[in-house]
Amino acid sequence: MTDPAVSGAIARHIEELEVALRHATNVMDRMLGREAGRIIQRKMKAFGWDGEIDEELDPVCWVAQKSWRTAGGTNDAFDLYINFEGTDCNDGQPPETWVGQFMGFAGSGMQLVLGSNALGRAKWKSVLREQVELVDQLMNSGFRCDAREGRLAVAVQIDKEALISGFEDGDVAEALLPIEAAIDRIHAAEPILDRLVAAIRAKI
Repeated sequence: MTDPAVSGAIARHIEELEVALRHATNVMDRMLGREAGRIIQRKMKAFGWDGEIDEELDPVCWVAQKSWRTAGGTNDAFDLYINFEGTDCNDGQPPETWVGQFMGFAGSGMQLVLGSNALGRAKWKSVLREQVELVDQLMNSGFRCDAREGRLAVAVQIDKEALISGFEDGDVAEALLPIEAAIDRIHAAEPILDRLVAAIRAKI
């Protein structure tokens, strides 16, 4: 469709679109935030991690192993931490709703991203470039790494049909279990990540 045709179609159906967007934002997004928060809180307590979870998912949703805390830093400063966040669409912009994010609209998705409060972006990238063996071990454990972009993450693979069924049933807990699986993957890799933390501390 051409832009004018799309504009016309939107104008013709604006009432339904506005109702749908408000429902997605006010009801469905909040459902996702609450359940994702519960899952992450549960795993955080089970593993004895620190963290801060906001049911709105944005801007606060991070966890970290207590031993990764920055020496002499503030309570929320860690040499390595894990952030739950979305990825952008193919056009470089985020979806308008968390529903779209979790459903993988236009190439978007969810992931657990690792970062550091102790290093600037340049030094963080440098660590990922230099620690070839560690990064290879993490990638063999299911992590994704782009050292040039400074990206180290574990993807959260949400099944669209399972999420649709969850919304229809009013319970998305089962559909969001891939979040738990991704956290378990990171927990299983803690011995490797502890070595990454040592490399980070050597850069400080």
